[in-house]
Amino acid sequence: MTDTSLEAVVEKQQINVGGLNINYLTAGSNDPVLVMLHGVGDSAVDWSWVLPTLAKQNRVLAVDFPGCGDSAKPEREYSLEFLTQFLGDFLNTLEVQRAVLIGNSLGGLIAVRFALSNPE
Repeated sequence: MTDTSLEAVVEKQQINVGGLNINYLTAGSNDPVLVMLHGVGDSAVDWSWVLPTLAKQNRVLAVDFPGCGDSAKPEREYSLEFLTQFLGDFLNTLEVQRAVLIGNSLGGLIAVRFALSNPE
């Protein structure tokens, strides 16, 4: 039997990142910050099943990339460069200095690209 009384509450938030209204889910408050990145055609909701558990010991953020989920869908090319830059802008907007990036599919590729270009 699992004790659900200690599970963190997941909150849906909106934030302006570079002029785009961006949706993300957040829970928890402890470092390190875990940033969950979804795959093509998915959204932050795909991570909702694991967020309460991870948030027991970490601050967790699951973002909808631009063009996905409940985030803005501007008419533009959604290149790897754009999404990698977006991730940096998202983290800067939330004043996240250090994070553990967790991604699947496209999210994994963006995490690797970001980590290689921002080793600090």
